[in-house]
Amino acid sequence: GTGFRHVGYLAAFFGFYHLSGGGLGDNFWAVFFAGLSVMGLENYYLWSHSNEALKKEREILGNLRGGDH
Repeated sequence: GTGFRHVGYLAAFFGFYHLSGGGLGDNFWAVFFAGLSVMGLENYYLWSHSNEALKKEREILGNLRGGDH
C-alpha cells in the first residue's frame, strides 16, 4: 500500500544521498532537489489518489440521490 511506497521514496532519496558521498558539502543542491522531487512525487500520488476517491464518492452519492445534483 501507501506505506511501502513511502518507504520506497525514502529509500531512493537516501540511496541518492549515499551515492553523493554521504555529506552535503558540495552536493547540497543536488541532494536538496532530489529530496524535493521525491516528496513532490509522493504528494502528487496522494493528490491524484484522493481526487479519484472523491470522484467515486460523488458518483455513488449521485446514484443514491436518484441522479439529481
